[in-house]
Amino acid sequence: MEKRLRVLAEAFKTEQLIIHRDSILLWDDLYFSLGVSASGRYAVLFSEKSFSPLLEASVSSYQGIHYQTAPWGWETYQVYSEKFPWLKPALWSGKGLSFGFGERCGFLSSAHISVARKYDLFPILSQQSVRELSATGRTHRSLVADVAFSVFREGFQRGYGADGDHLKNLDHLKSALESGVTLVTLDLSDYLDSSLASAPESEVASAYERLPEDYRREVENRYLDRSYSFSGGRILYDSLNLKRSAALYFQALHFITQVAEETKKTCTAPPVLEVSVDELPFKTTFEEHLFLMLELERRGIKPGTLAVRFPCLLEKGVDYLGNVEEAVEHFRGHLGITEMLGGYRLSIHSGSDKFSLFSPFARESGGNLHVKTAGTSWLEFLAVICRKDWDFFLEIYKKARNTFPELKKKYSLSSSLEDIPEELAQNEAHGILEKDRGVRQLLHVSYPAFLGDPKEKIKFWSFYLNNQESCEQGIASHLDRHIRALGL
Repeated sequence: MEKRLRVLAEAFKTEQLIIHRDSILLWDDLYFSLGVSASGRYAVLFSEKSFSPLLEASVSSYQGIHYQTAPWGWETYQVYSEKFPWLKPALWSGKGLSFGFGERCGFLSSAHISVARKYDLFPILSQQSVRELSATGRTHRSLVADVAFSVFREGFQRGYGADGDHLKNLDHLKSALESGVTLVTLDLSDYLDSSLASAPESEVASAYERLPEDYRREVENRYLDRSYSFSGGRILYDSLNLKRSAALYFQALHFITQVAEETKKTCTAPPVLEVSVDELPFKTTFEEHLFLMLELERRGIKPGTLAVRFPCLLEKGVDYLGNVEEAVEHFRGHLGITEMLGGYRLSIHSGSDKFSLFSPFARESGGNLHVKTAGTSWLEFLAVICRKDWDFFLEIYKKARNTFPELKKKYSLSSSLEDIPEELAQNEAHGILEKDRGVRQLLHVSYPAFLGDPKEKIKFWSFYLNNQESCEQGIASHLDRHIRALGL
């Protein structure tokens, strides 16, 4: 093999393409491998025997080695995954801890795999919301392909999941399904009237009266004055909370039903379904949780996970800002409902850095839950840049601060521009990055200013190539802290 690699190194001298030595696998007489250069990532096939092209490029020869290279992407992923099926996202049992390792750059998943190897969990390595995909110029297909590159490079054959995250319509769903996702997360925020949470009884009644009469009759016959007992509480549906729940979820139930029908029609093995109401401006009541899940059960729809809204919003990049005891009590009640109904788990969104919640949530649930992170890997990547290349970090920081007022509109953040210092001293920056809420949230949501522009993104790729070990160690160390806090 060393002789073959020396020949290929000579052949690729002009492009300065470097093959990942640990990524070489043999299929019949053909070697499948991966390579990187300053311009990006590549599929590399080679053999001492001539072969027909498998990639969209011609086969070349040099000193007795026949080879073919092509930029890594969806097409090359399909060729590789046909030969090595473990590259494709997999379904899982839906029990125990599953962890979403969201990643915005597209080339940092090796750090996630190094953490996943150490623990008894199911890793969701491919996970980005539609909002993030749009901001970074990516698609569900490119997301899966990007992760598969790292899966092949690391030889990670244990299985991983892919999440079509925060889908809001059927077009989003179809795009995700076409990429082979094994988890579909539905964001219901566009289908819920948030004003109903605090609306007076007269407005709730008015909204309820606008629902179809036969549906109102069914709901009243099924739930009115009926009580449900669960570990940690009791629910009695009176006229007000029943009308509020029914009016709140009527359109959302129709959307979820459409999604279930589409996945059943499209997929031989439908993905796990997650229902998410975590981004709403009000906490999810126990009555609303139970009503939603019972109505889905009546329609023959069985979500695998549910993301509820806690009393205080789980903000990006920082620990929980509300009362932890109140959050645990809220979690315990919702957990009691999942145990009463059975068959699904709770999901914690914006799970990055929620260390004060991890231990009690894991203890209460026995570790049977799903946790999503995304921005924390980006934030730790920037922390490595801060340590290694101060001028580059300063450039990032200044641009991020200038664009923060616009970027903040897309996220619920308590930090304002006034909370974020205009200048950072180099000797203090890393400590501030670890602890300052304003700076952490600024950098957490800064990614669209950089990753959506190919000219900007290539700077981050270049830094990664030159500091790969530091980047992966920094990200892995921080995520390892998350997993250990969850009791593994």
